[in-house]
Amino acid sequence: SIELQKLYAQCRDIRSRKGDSCISCGVHSNLAFCLDCGSILCDGRGHLVRHLLEHPTHKQLYSYKLGRMIKCNKPDCDVTDVYELLTCSQCLSKVFSQHYSMITATWSRSGLRAIPNAMCCEDHFQWHRMNCSSPAE
Repeated sequence: SIELQKLYAQCRDIRSRKGDSCISCGVHSNLAFCLDCGSILCDGRGHLVRHLLEHPTHKQLYSYKLGRMIKCNKPDCDVTDVYELLTCSQCLSKVFSQHYSMITATWSRSGLRAIPNAMCCEDHFQWHRMNCSSPAE
């Protein structure tokens, strides 16, 4: 859709920026960009959650850590509302156990790339579960 193409263009611009920081505390890590208002907020200190609670109509986010917009993992799906996304707990658990270091509290690059594949809208969630690379044990 045209709206999705505009969001992708905005995300490309955000990705090329350097030195962004949280508008509430100034940290440079765990950032998200609210595509609805342009605010940059950190997730680590709760500023992103507070923003979303205070502004329930703000539903589109770009994650600096993931390097992409949070949306349904199906490329042709235009669901970008974070409240409409479901996460596959089996996929996320597998990624967490293989790519997250409990010692340093950091994700590997390949782990970060895999996280968005665990998120999809309700229309595509059943398909995901049937084709999930981490079947129920």
